Amino acid sequence: EGEGNPTLLPRPVVTIPWADVVPQGESVVLEAVPLMLGGVKEFSWLITPREQGDRSVPSLAYSFFDPDGRAFAVARTDPVALRVRPGTLVAVPPRASARRDAAVIALRPALSGPARTTLPGSVWWMWIALLAPLPWLVQRFAPRALAGRAAKENAAGPSSARALLERGLRVRTGIDVASFTTPGALAAALRLEGVTPNTALAAERLRDACDAQAFSKGDHRDTTQAARERAHAVLALIEKEARRRIMPLLLLAALVASACTDPSRDDTATLRAFSEGHTAYVGRDYAVARDAFVRAVNAAPRDAAVWANLGTAAWAANDTAMAVLGWQKALRLDPRDDETRQLLARVRAPQHRGAARVWPIEPMLIAALALLLWLIGWAWAFISARRGGRARFAAVLVVPGLLLAALAGFLEYTARGRDFTVVMRPSPLRALPALGAEQGAVPLAGEVAKILERRGVWLRVALDGEREGWIPAERTRSLARD
Repeated sequence: EGEGNPTLLPRPVVTIPWADVVPQGESVVLEAVPLMLGGVKEFSWLITPREQGDRSVPSLAYSFFDPDGRAFAVARTDPVALRVRPGTLVAVPPRASARRDAAVIALRPALSGPARTTLPGSVWWMWIALLAPLPWLVQRFAPRALAGRAAKENAAGPSSARALLERGLRVRTGIDVASFTTPGALAAALRLEGVTPNTALAAERLRDACDAQAFSKGDHRDTTQAARERAHAVLALIEKEARRRIMPLLLLAALVASACTDPSRDDTATLRAFSEGHTAYVGRDYAVARDAFVRAVNAAPRDAAVWANLGTAAWAANDTAMAVLGWQKALRLDPRDDETRQLLARVRAPQHRGAARVWPIEPMLIAALALLLWLIGWAWAFISARRGGRARFAAVLVVPGLLLAALAGFLEYTARGRDFTVVMRPSPLRALPALGAEQGAVPLAGEVAKILERRGVWLRVALDGEREGWIPAERTRSLARD
């Protein structure tokens, strides 16, 4: 209209300069005149149809201030209908990463179950490790005490053979001979300690012979000496046979105890929320799916599949921070999950270094190898001590076992995430725990930070790139696994 007469057009004009038939794969410029204030002000945009057939350019909105009405208004264009004819040119395909990010991520179809018990949470690992040196200690120091006792008993009276048998059984098996007076009772008690039937019967017959000799008349020095030799022979067999069963029984008891202490979960609530999340996700209601998976992880906090689905639904709902939280927890429950590791690579915040790094090794495997070397080393030391040699080779196994145990502890500390947190709502890092303190760098949503100090509602965190400062705890979520 006129340059000196500013006039607002009722709606912007969108035109295609030369035709309404757009060739497929070729670029076309669409021109628009959204507003005329003191002259014509135009803008244009480039479109490239990728599919043939009838298409439509959606309407565009333009905000402006209406000086006549003294208020802000919105002008909208009409949709533009186009017919795209087949073309010989092919549009430039999008990048592989763009297609990957635009594709809908598949959910885990089923629950994976609670994560396996870890080393610090398994008390029986500690007890097995502590009891491993006991056979070597007993073999190393017990013979001296038994030799001293035998020397005293050799000078005792006719009852020294029985006393030797009684004390030897008490030391080796904890059995009190005086409590088993009925025929067959002592042999049965020895059988329960792992002694073979022949050795148990020989021990009971020796006790009966010692009792009969003690109440008979005459000089029994020759027979007493023979009885003592028989007692030493029987005790040696008992020591050898009973000790074979101690460690397997301890291992069996530890395994049973660990099986009885597995944590339980509410399967009904988990399955219901898990199914609701799947249904909402298939229906593209991603926010509802995210909330359903939040309820599922509350019911099953040690299920990696539930956490992974929470991250996937949150990512589809454009909730980056919650997506990182779900994927990070899933990866810390299952460090060898390459699929979750690839999903974390989509996030802008770094997830492969610093506090966000999760090593692709299960602490349980390293701990099991460390315990195996520890047990073999002490077993070798016990065998060497029994043969009268030195246990030098045992150190070759025990020392690496200790080093692997330290590595397993580090991996477990990283996987448990008790000192790590995810930034849910970005906020400038403060120099002091106060809102008026000097501001620093602003972390990204979904960035993982290490907690250095807690003070009230504030956390002092360290992030990648040597960034450090205070942030309100309400703007973060802990990565603690348990």
